Parts: sequence; structure tokens; C-alpha cells
Amino acid sequence: MQLEDALLRFDTSTIVSSEAHRYDPISANVEELYSDRKAKYPHNAPPDWRWCRHLQVLDLQGYVTIPNFIPLEQLSHVREHLESALQNPASCKHVHFYDESIPHFTKVKHPLIQAPSILPIAVGDKMSALVSEYFGCTPLLGAVNLRKSYVTGEPPGGNQLYHVDQNTTLMLKVFFYLHDVDISAGPFMYVRATNHFKHPGWEQKYIWSHKEIIDIYGIENTIPLTAKAGDAVLALTHKGFHCGLPPTEKERSMLTLNYMIHPETHGTWQIGQEQYNSLTPTQQCLVEAFERI
Repeated sequence: MQLEDALLRFDTSTIVSSEAHRYDPISANVEELYSDRKAKYPHNAPPDWRWCRHLQVLDLQGYVTIPNFIPLEQLSHVREHLESALQNPASCKHVHFYDESIPHFTKVKHPLIQAPSILPIAVGDKMSALVSEYFGCTPLLGAVNLRKSYVTGEPPGGNQLYHVDQNTTLMLKVFFYLHDVDISAGPFMYVRATNHFKHPGWEQKYIWSHKEIIDIYGIENTIPLTAKAGDAVLALTHKGFHCGLPPTEKERSMLTLNYMIHPETHGTWQIGQEQYNSLTPTQQCLVEAFERI
């Protein structure tokens, strides 16, 4: 399936109205917070050439895929924990865009608690080396999202429409599909190079429709980031336009990790006290903004 074919499944002609784009007020102090973080938790290791070339591509176009980042066996445990959590209504939240009887996706409320298999991925040596190489210091783990998205046949809504994240002006977002994802499973989409160049007036709205973005940037620059299970998809979502394409034929399960230099200002993120105690000092630095229970 091609992107054009997937878009034909939906009504993408609507012009979207929304509030203006506004970064979180904490971002006004992001340079000071960044300097403080680098002074407190410096990354003094020499350049790690495993990651440098990927991070150069990331800076150039706003996204990059690193193949085979984590073992499939490790990812399978996350998938098992997601499926288990989905069986417990108290552990999850259904998100609806239109019809209240049709959830577009279901997310796990406290992923590190409900799916402890996430923690070795999120703070493991490989991930820590990658994100520290990007920031030049040990960053913070922010929001952790574990969700399953469904085939609904409804028009795109919510985060299925294009936007630039507002929660910070300095972040690295990492996506892991829990299975192979092609166009029909609704991949993450990024508008190439909008981390550097956005159209005049882009901040006048937060939400932009597929039609609006395609008319401005061309469909050839709206990139579906299909990937295999185990690949890491990195994106600068605080700088460039992106969305999740609605699944057309197959459900999509995904883990998303935000890395930042200040705590998230929206939502409550939890880690078990025993989980925290089991971590190394560097790993504890990554999750120090989480509430320990």
C-alpha cells in the first residue's frame, strides 16, 4: 500500500480549526535549564561513532531510523505486558476522537509499573549512550507512552493530524513499534526538514490537516516512517510537523519515550521504588523526575 492509497481511505479534505501553537511556558527558561543539566550531569565520553552518523541525519531532516536497536526477545516482553494491561480496564485509558463508542487507541496509564520490561530499554546502556550523545549530558526520561491503535474507518483526529509538540523546545522522541509496521498499520509520519523550515504563520494553529500539510509541503515530503520491530525511530517532534497515520488494515502497538532536560509539566509519571533502587546512579539520573511509589 502507498501513502496515497491510505489517504484515500479517509476524508482528508477538511480544513482544521484549532488554538494557536504555544510552547509550554517552561520553555522560556530552556537554555538555562539545559546549562544546569549539562553542568550537573556532563557527558564527557568521546564521540560515539555508532550514533554520530544517525544523529547527523536526525539534525538534517528531523527524523532517522536506527535498524535493529533492541533485540526482538526484549521487545516481545513489552508486547506481552501491553496485551496483559489491555485486559484490565483500570490499567488503561481509551481515547476517542469522534464516536464515544469507537476508541482510536488505548494507552496504558502507568507504563513503567504495568510494563516493567520497558525500563531496561528506556535506561539501558545503549539508550543512555545514544541520548547522552545527542544532548551532551544525561537527560531526563519524560513521558512514556505504551499504546495500541485501532482500525476505525473514521477521519483522522487528535494526534493523527499534523502538529508540532508544545511541551518543550528541546526533546528527543524515540519510537519502537512492537511489530513490523507498514503503511496499512498506520506509521508515524514526519514532514521532512520542517525541523529547520516551516511555512510563514505555522504557529497560528496547533493542528493542521493532511490536506493543508500536503498542499504546503508536497506529499513527497510527508514521510511515513515504516519500520520493523526492534528498529528505533528518532524524531524531533518539538521542531517539525508530524502525526500518526490512522491504521487502515492492521492495528499498531507502539512504545514512545520522551527524553528532555526538564521534567514534563503535564501528567504524572511513576516508577516503583524497587525498580528505582535496582538502577545504577546514571540510570537513576534518567528517571529522577518520576514519582516513586
